Amino acid sequence: MKKPDGKAEAGWYDAPEIEGYLQYWNGKYWTKHKQVKDGFEDIKSVPKKSLGRFLFRNPIMEDGAFIAYLVISGIVFVYLVIDYFELTSGLAAVVLIINGTLITSALIYVIFLLFLIPRRIFDRRKGLTKYSNVDSKGTNIKTEDTVDKPEFQSRKRYLAVIGTILVLALIALLSASSENDFEREADDFFNQQKEISVILNEWNKESSLLLGIIQKNSSGEFDYPEAMYALNDVTGRISPVLASLREECTDVPVKSLNQTGEAQAAALAWNMLKVTCDLVPLQFTEYLSIFDAQVSEDKTQADIDFHVQRLTDFGNQRKQAAIQAINELEKYASDSQLEQIKSLKNLLS
Repeated sequence: MKKPDGKAEAGWYDAPEIEGYLQYWNGKYWTKHKQVKDGFEDIKSVPKKSLGRFLFRNPIMEDGAFIAYLVISGIVFVYLVIDYFELTSGLAAVVLIINGTLITSALIYVIFLLFLIPRRIFDRRKGLTKYSNVDSKGTNIKTEDTVDKPEFQSRKRYLAVIGTILVLALIALLSASSENDFEREADDFFNQQKEISVILNEWNKESSLLLGIIQKNSSGEFDYPEAMYALNDVTGRISPVLASLREECTDVPVKSLNQTGEAQAAALAWNMLKVTCDLVPLQFTEYLSIFDAQVSEDKTQADIDFHVQRLTDFGNQRKQAAIQAINELEKYASDSQLEQIKSLKNLLS
């Protein structure tokens, strides 16, 4: 509130909030003491809005811009949480954003009150209280409070409408963004898959040679020195292939599979690459274990069969991960991505 006119020394001056009253100025700020000005009828009841009502109702019920601020803040916060933890996407994300926004907006408002309450208490001690606009008879009291002017009320309604439009536009933008996010992520997956496929082609070629050495050793076509020479030659070529695969696999993200819709499709796609990255080195180890069991005097056919079964299991795991990924990707992929999925199917067949 502004100071009274003049030197603003302590004394009674026209009340700044309500016509027909004098209010005491102590030289520094307005106190809560008031009296009727000469020539005016005493208004018996000039009720104050309670502190709680002013804090909890006034901003929410009368300020559309403040409502828009709370809602937009809630939406942005919830969306960032969903995006960071990759909880879900698409329509499910919109539903989660709406529900999360209601809770988050309330929490933001509580934080807002933690700053507002001390300020209001301090204002009350200084006599800066908020008065209602009707007397005990229900008659309007004219004040200089611009909040009660019709043009200001109209402006608030406009702000509320604009805030609502902004919220709806933001929800639509987030929904569209989730679709674009999937398309971009799917493109990233296919690019990564192509890089890894080049390495896997080298692996398949060398591992087939390794399998041939094991078969020839089993049939007696190789004696021990010949088998060891051939084995060392192949493993020497496989080692840099596995090193390249390990380096390329560092760019494969680990995604949670507990998702739905497009997010689930993307997670399964990345999981397909992750399974390949994890199992190919283990397959190489099993090949070596089979050869070792063949040439070792203390190993039996049961040991060989054990490692052969593990090789079979690893191959089935890779194939199953690929089938799951392809089936989900097909539901959401673009036309260009469907062509790449077709290529993946051909590799499986």
